[in-house]
Amino acid sequence: MNYNINKLLEEINSITPDIIIKNINCQNNSINGILFEKNKKRFFKIISNQEMIKEEKAINLYSKVFPIKKHLNSYHIKNDLYLIIYEYDLGIKNNDGLLNDYFVKNDFKMNYNENKMNKILSIYNESSKKRIWNDMSPIDAFFKDRINSRLINWYDNEKQFNKKVVINGYQSISTSEILEETKKYFQKNKQHLCFVTQGDHNSLNISTTPYFFDISLLGYNYAIGEFAICLVSILIFDQYICPKYHPKSFYNHDEICKKNKYYKPKINYRNGNLIEINGYLEVTSIRKQYILKFLEIIKDFDIYDDLIYFIVMRLMCIFNISKFDKDDYYYIIFLVHYFYNKLKNNNYNNLHYLIDNLDELRR
Repeated sequence: MNYNINKLLEEINSITPDIIIKNINCQNNSINGILFEKNKKRFFKIISNQEMIKEEKAINLYSKVFPIKKHLNSYHIKNDLYLIIYEYDLGIKNNDGLLNDYFVKNDFKMNYNENKMNKILSIYNESSKKRIWNDMSPIDAFFKDRINSRLINWYDNEKQFNKKVVINGYQSISTSEILEETKKYFQKNKQHLCFVTQGDHNSLNISTTPYFFDISLLGYNYAIGEFAICLVSILIFDQYICPKYHPKSFYNHDEICKKNKYYKPKINYRNGNLIEINGYLEVTSIRKQYILKFLEIIKDFDIYDDLIYFIVMRLMCIFNISKFDKDDYYYIIFLVHYFYNKLKNNNYNNLHYLIDNLDELRR
């Protein structure tokens, strides 16, 4: 969103003079923040009409399944932009109240209280009892819809991807071959088991109350896609990549940005005729346990055979990794090949073992 924020604030003030905006957070794809409306603290977002319609539909259909904050008021600002005001979750404070904050406070502790994560996952446990087969879901926005706009657009001319890759002494194929497989997979229509999920399962979109935010993709989503989103976000991106490359999204919840060095992956690489990478996927105990608990909820869904393609899309299509620092660029390539080779002949026992035996990150 490339808008003049001062002009937007002037527009808002002229439309709703009884509103006082406390703070505003401008990110690449969203504008949100905190305001006071008649002395009551509220959360707000500035979104398009299409996004507003999606959210309202999700609220009407699924608010009895997922605890979400309803729209209190909406105001047309100008053109296609709307100010949406939500009830505020009073459990959220500076560096407190989000799943992100819960992880950061407990990441390097040997013992921690699991009640908050259990409360969140109990929502998924209940919603997983009603399931349907479908070849379409809201989270196609992160997968099928990004093949052309991101995977092809960002990486088709990445010459380094044509080289074979060796990880930890194991000969893999080229990154281009993995991406080509991924393209072909998502160009076909395939049914998956779906249940009602939040649709963007990351640690900034869920409070420990619990409430779920950014719910435009809430609905009957592929279990396999929701799991891939959750796994990559909780174990990899929310732990290190996002705080480093998108710190604005951690506004008021930036403790992890200050501690980013503790989460930095250990990796070394050599780029010659082959790309040779040695490294590990290190995660904290509490994040690992969260993923294992989620896996247990959906263990009998069809999440095994095609999981690699959903994981590849998340690793490659949140950020354009060609713009990363070299260490992080090769770290993502390492992870693409790591999962590609580890998830062959995948089933519940193998996947559980893989996650459970990830190296634990320590300060």
